[in-house]
Amino acid sequence: MSVVQSFRSRLVWGVPPDAVAGKPGLVNRKVRIPSLGVGAQDSLTYLESRCLECKPEGSWMRGVCMLHGDHGTGKTTIAGALVHRLYWQNCCHAFFWLHGTNSTQLYNGCLTLAKYLGLVDDDEDALEAVLARLRQWMKLHPGWFLVLEDVEDEAVMDLLDLPLSHGMVLVISRPAHWKSVPW
Repeated sequence: MSVVQSFRSRLVWGVPPDAVAGKPGLVNRKVRIPSLGVGAQDSLTYLESRCLECKPEGSWMRGVCMLHGDHGTGKTTIAGALVHRLYWQNCCHAFFWLHGTNSTQLYNGCLTLAKYLGLVDDDEDALEAVLARLRQWMKLHPGWFLVLEDVEDEAVMDLLDLPLSHGMVLVISRPAHWKSVPW
């Protein structure tokens, strides 16, 4: 996976390269956009419509969607295909992908993203300072799309405290019933 990419003057960070390369519906020899089975296509179509419902006329998408299922069911593939579709529909100006398996992995991803965006110096490493700067950037740059992959603890959303009125979050998880997530 490429850590930092820039495509067509939009910010793309941590996203699998297959998700934004090529043109809509076009598969070439260098880039493989995954083919999806019927069930996965249905999930993708539903997620896309749910995301686009959250896009008021003349503005960016906003809110939270959740994609959950057992290990190996294709959640990441569906999320990559969704990013591909939204990217080519110009639904967002920035796409980010973080792993939230544990707090260390999430922190490292947030820190690397903040450095990529030029929000922190190499010597800054306090989680709250990093998150505060990321939140501020997200408020000043509406129209971002964040994928949080492998989120096992619903406290991640509380910890991140993202400005959901300025962008969209897709949470990929195994637990199907979270009680405290606001959606």
